[in-house]
Amino acid sequence: MMGLFGFGGVGLFGMLLMGLFWIGLFLLLLWAVSRFFPRERRRDVEVARELVSRRYAAGEISEAEYQQAMRALTSD
Repeated sequence: MMGLFGFGGVGLFGMLLMGLFWIGLFLLLLWAVSRFFPRERRRDVEVARELVSRRYAAGEISEAEYQQAMRALTSD
């Protein structure tokens, strides 16, 4: 005979447990991936500001160019 609700020997309770197992395994996998690859990414504006600051500190651009670039980046 097929057993309870036609699921063989597993039954409805076993099917629910198997579903919970796979959901738990999937959530564990998502957690592990998020730990190895964090979502922290800097915005493009922050990266540009840092680049302008480095160029100014290295003497590649003048103070006027620095101020102009920073104003342009903060106007967004």
